Amino acid sequence: MDTSNLRKTHHKLMEFLVENGYKRNALRQTRKCIRLALEVGASPQVTSYEELFFIEAEKQGYTPGEGRYISLKTYLGNVWRFDCKGLYPSRIRPKNGFLAPKPLYDQLNTIFRSAIDHHLATGGLQGKLEKTVWTEYRATMNFFLHVQELGAETFDDIENKMVYTFFFDGDRQIRGKDYCSLIKAALKTAVPLYAEAVLRTLEMLPAIKSGKKNFQYLTEEESTKIRTCLEKEDSGLTHLERSIVCIRCFNRISHLLNGRKYLKCYAVNHGLNCLCRNSLSHLKLYCLSVSVFSKMIE
Repeated sequence: MDTSNLRKTHHKLMEFLVENGYKRNALRQTRKCIRLALEVGASPQVTSYEELFFIEAEKQGYTPGEGRYISLKTYLGNVWRFDCKGLYPSRIRPKNGFLAPKPLYDQLNTIFRSAIDHHLATGGLQGKLEKTVWTEYRATMNFFLHVQELGAETFDDIENKMVYTFFFDGDRQIRGKDYCSLIKAALKTAVPLYAEAVLRTLEMLPAIKSGKKNFQYLTEEESTKIRTCLEKEDSGLTHLERSIVCIRCFNRISHLLNGRKYLKCYAVNHGLNCLCRNSLSHLKLYCLSVSVFSKMIE
């Protein structure tokens, strides 16, 4: 690879590191990578910094995830960034982009790109939020990349097994109903472009049950019994207990409206009684419960 520029300017990189207070280890690792680029990188067998990195990592026995592997990638990446782009290291943005994975969009072929581009341009025309359209766009890119890696170059090439493995890895479900809905929304906007082929893909999307549990509510019989108990003066319930039960149990509109009227009357008729029993804390909690309950139903 061409190292002529680095030979002339590498001293500027070192001066920058010293002036900006980089530690001794950073200086040592940077010098090591500069020397590596100038000596090994200048050989005819090495054509790029990427090749140089993998040759050196293999030679030293570094493995991905190991500290030395990451260190070599970081400091050689800094040298690459300085040599090829003229950019100095940054503490604010420590990632230098060296060996960064190719963006999802760039990995897709023209057909799948056109589908997601169309969704990004037209998905929000019906009042959908821009953030929602973007989320659908990203989810569908992942889906397209998955089927493309399995051999699908067009919508006609997509098979049931390809779609299935995107949501299930064979042992467990890895994506759920919400993710499937995002893909479905984006595919629907692509129907005008690819018609039957997209409709066929839509039919392949699995019907996944929602992972959210149903909200538990009282039946008519249960709520009637509870209300009857609350209205009985001899039920043995305290004023505080009555208010809490009303707030926690009467969650349907018809009961809430009746419950508000009941609570207001109860506060007027029995609030003074609480004071007479010297239960000021109970009265405060009781009045708070009435206030919260009223706000809930307004």
